[in-house]
Amino acid sequence: MKRSFLPVTNRWLPATTFLLILLITACGNNQEITGVTAPHETEPNYYPMSVGSRWVYRNPDGSEWTREVTETEFIASRKYQIFSYSPPRDYQLEYLNRPAYEATYSHLLLFAGNEARRMMEEVIYGTDAVPFLTSFKTTVDMGRSFVLLRFPLYPEKTWETLNIKLTGGSSYGHQPPWPELQRQDLSFEAVWVVSASAGQLESVNTPAGAFEDCLMIEYQPKQQSAEVSAHGRSNADLREALLRTRGKGIRENLSTLFASVMPKLGLETVWLAPGVGPVKMDTPDGIAELIDYEIK
Repeated sequence: MKRSFLPVTNRWLPATTFLLILLITACGNNQEITGVTAPHETEPNYYPMSVGSRWVYRNPDGSEWTREVTETEFIASRKYQIFSYSPPRDYQLEYLNRPAYEATYSHLLLFAGNEARRMMEEVIYGTDAVPFLTSFKTTVDMGRSFVLLRFPLYPEKTWETLNIKLTGGSSYGHQPPWPELQRQDLSFEAVWVVSASAGQLESVNTPAGAFEDCLMIEYQPKQQSAEVSAHGRSNADLREALLRTRGKGIRENLSTLFASVMPKLGLETVWLAPGVGPVKMDTPDGIAELIDYEIK
């Protein structure tokens, strides 16, 4: 007798087979059944990025500038939305002149590549560097992307945007900056973190209109740690004295260095409106407000 693989009713199927068909059907028909949904399907889209969308802002001095999603580009096999500014903004970092954003189910990333790390190295060895650091061999370790938003996004949520680790020391064959280091190796490690926090929902009035349920995202730098250690051919008392006389100054100088780096990272306090994106920004020049926009 010929057996049918598509019975009319469920009662002809063994229980395990019926459950398997339900599972396959659910996975194939609707992502929401599996719990895998895009952020814009489960919560307000605070950062629309369709190609062709544009936003026009006005600075406190009356000058205007436009940001627009111009194209989609694959960088290291990952899909990014490319933004452009008109007129071009005066950024010290190359990646901010042509920012690339990647939206995933869990976060919104700003691709920085190696530009932020190179900028950090330039500050360390540049004219505005803390003087003693030029005598040390230093290594900068940081990610290639900034986590601008973490989904799901809601009031009072916090997350880590950027983590920077700076290590260095006089044991790398460089000329020591102080005479007492001739017989002593000195090393340091600093960890800096930029964290982000969402405020409460609020209304924001701009020349482009009034926007409800806006989230303010504030990016705050903080120094996690700065440790200094000494080791070498001298005795423990000399090492302790060296750390006592030089260690505190090194930690203070590392804090000064981080403070000089932060403004160059381009992180701004921003107010995001659902379905619109940034409607107000606290920039180095003051508050910029949205005056016109078009979402494709």
